[in-house]
Amino acid sequence: MFGIGLSEFLVILCVVIVLVRPKDLPTAFRLLGKIVGQLRRVYTEIVATKDKLVKDIDEAVAAEKDAEDKAPEEKR
Repeated sequence: MFGIGLSEFLVILCVVIVLVRPKDLPTAFRLLGKIVGQLRRVYTEIVATKDKLVKDIDEAVAAEKDAEDKAPEEKR
């Protein structure tokens, strides 16, 4: 997901186990899961907004191009 390999993941896991008491690990992982879920939702929303903006811009450009194509015909 973030370009983290198995060895890096194991090192991070060992550091977390050393820094967080074993009885607090479930709470810490639950909190981490909530944070990751929120980040995924935000990322999905940002991508959807970007896609909508790109689509709206493409439609506006296409409409402007159509209007320019029809304008010379009206002058004749």
